[in-house]
Amino acid sequence: LGRRLVIENMDGRKSDGQTADELARLFEALPLAGLCFDIAHAKHVDPTLGEGHALLDRFVARLRHVHLSSLDQDGHHVPLADDDEELFGGLLKRCRDVPWILEAPLR
Repeated sequence: LGRRLVIENMDGRKSDGQTADELARLFEALPLAGLCFDIAHAKHVDPTLGEGHALLDRFVARLRHVHLSSLDQDGHHVPLADDDEELFGGLLKRCRDVPWILEAPLR
């Protein structure tokens, strides 16, 4: 699949692919693969978004696009809230050069 393959960071309900270390193993096996950074999944794994920053620190060169949404407690996509926009701002500034896909219903 080469460069056509894009790997997305997973939410806390999944058993693998949530952290930078877990994704590193996949990228070692698939060196041409890109990253789809799902900001809601990163928040689900670590509400402080420290892991989200760690993902971008290690893999920003692989970044192909961003999935933008928020999640409720059950892991369902929900509209972005004002506090999400503030919380996500630092990460989104690092993702300006790739498309963003809105994965949530509008408010």
